[in-house]
Amino acid sequence: MTDNLGQTDKIKTRITNMLQHRTSAYIREFNALHAPIRSLGSWYQENFDFPNFLNEVFMIVFDARLGVEDKIRDISNYMEKYQNKTTLLLIAELKKRGFNG
Repeated sequence: MTDNLGQTDKIKTRITNMLQHRTSAYIREFNALHAPIRSLGSWYQENFDFPNFLNEVFMIVFDARLGVEDKIRDISNYMEKYQNKTTLLLIAELKKRGFNG
């Protein structure tokens, strides 16, 4: 995040690749679980609003008013927000399938 913020395309590509790589690791781990939802990782991927999350990340990264610490904090907050939304969808799906814990 200390790169030249004028290199917008390069930075967006690096961030996108980093997040997709990390996400793919979680998807593989989730898919390996014996869970009430078959291929849980794939389900999570389909229901996580990655495009809008990524746009939020880009808005933060390219906000020249924010320092690195603020950017990291804000991105973490947005990540938690999107994860919580997806978790609520997962809970609803599990209830729909009759799983109550």
